[in-house]
Amino acid sequence: MNAGIITRVEYRIEGEQQYKVMEFTFYSASFTSEIKKTEAGLSHHLQIDLRVPKITKTTSDTLSSLLGRKLNVRFTDGNGRVHMAGNASFPARLVYKTGIRGNAGSWNGYEVTIRQESPAAYTVTDN
Repeated sequence: MNAGIITRVEYRIEGEQQYKVMEFTFYSASFTSEIKKTEAGLSHHLQIDLRVPKITKTTSDTLSSLLGRKLNVRFTDGNGRVHMAGNASFPARLVYKTGIRGNAGSWNGYEVTIRQESPAAYTVTDN
């Protein structure tokens, strides 16, 4: 199977044991990984983008509490593979923006971006 979707995103703050599920609009999550060669060696840049629906105080508080935190992120693709990003040395970081587009049927919620830069590749389980 070659299902090009992300079905689950989980995160934990570095040092915590339990992962928490990040709710998002299905089919809104995307992932890119770019490898660049620098004078210091290879640099791996990972980015996960997703949309979280409906602006609420609870969601705003949760996302705000993750700003600047060292995160471990795992996400599952449509093929059942689990991708891992972020570790103690090279954590993933989250940023977000809130928006209401202002026309009928438009977006009302959060656009979340999670990034990691590391000299080593992220890991993925093969089924």
